[in-house]
Amino acid sequence: MSRSNVLIDDKIYNYILDNSLRDLPILEKLRDETGKMPNGRMQISPDQGQFMALLVRLVEAKRIVEVGTFTGYSCLVMALALPDKGQIVTCDISEEFTGIAWRFWQESGVADKTELRVGSAAETLNDALH
Repeated sequence: MSRSNVLIDDKIYNYILDNSLRDLPILEKLRDETGKMPNGRMQISPDQGQFMALLVRLVEAKRIVEVGTFTGYSCLVMALALPDKGQIVTCDISEEFTGIAWRFWQESGVADKTELRVGSAAETLNDALH
């Protein structure tokens, strides 16, 4: 997982996380599991996730399309920020990684808002957008 921002000094970044992050246990659990994986750095950082959730709420999104699911952290963050009837369509080519995502979406209660499409994004996005 990306744990830092190269443009911000580590001390300042840690201060930001310590004083502004409103984290849920399920998000921390998924970050920790993903962080143990060899390619866990592909996951966004917790402050980036919190910012994505803010954007979802600010624009009052009801439908989101995401390309690249990995273990589902950003999808989970956005699904939690969506209204009850909101929907996120997420595309990935890996059944292995998205299997991890599904466990966490179910555990957090957002599986009903989440539609996973495994395969080429170019092929699945056309259906998702119509």
